[in-house]
Amino acid sequence: MPNGIGNGSITALDLKTGEIKWEHKTDFPTWVSPLVTNGMVFSGTITAVGNNETGVTYPFSDYGDPTETPLITSGILRTFDAETGKELWKFNVGAPISIGGPSIGRGMLLVPTGNNMEATNPGGYIVAFGLPEE
Repeated sequence: MPNGIGNGSITALDLKTGEIKWEHKTDFPTWVSPLVTNGMVFSGTITAVGNNETGVTYPFSDYGDPTETPLITSGILRTFDAETGKELWKFNVGAPISIGGPSIGRGMLLVPTGNNMEATNPGGYIVAFGLPEE
C-alpha cells in the first residue's frame, strides 16, 4: 500500500462454504470490532490522512498513526447491508472510533471514540444516534 503500513478490510464470509460474500477494502487498518444486527453491519475506519487526501506522505508508526503530520485523523462510521455489502450510510464522528466498536442499547446506536496512541486527536467520548422504532 502507498501508506507503507498495509490496509484493512470489512469482509463478510458465508460460514457454510467459507467463501467471501463481499468485501470493502480500506486504506488503513479498520481496528474496530463490527456490529452485525437487523441485517446491517456497522464498522468504523480512520480517515486517510496524508496519501489520499493531500498527496503528501507522512511518516507512520507501526500501528498506522502518523508520527509527524499537521492533519488530524478522524473516524468514519460505516453501515452496510449484511447480505449485499452495499454501503447504506456513513458519518464522520470527529475522532478515531475505539477498538470496541459500536453497540446498540435502549434504542440508541452508541459509538465510542478514543485512541490513546493518537496524539493529535485522542477522542474519548461517545457519539449516540437515535434509532427508528420498529
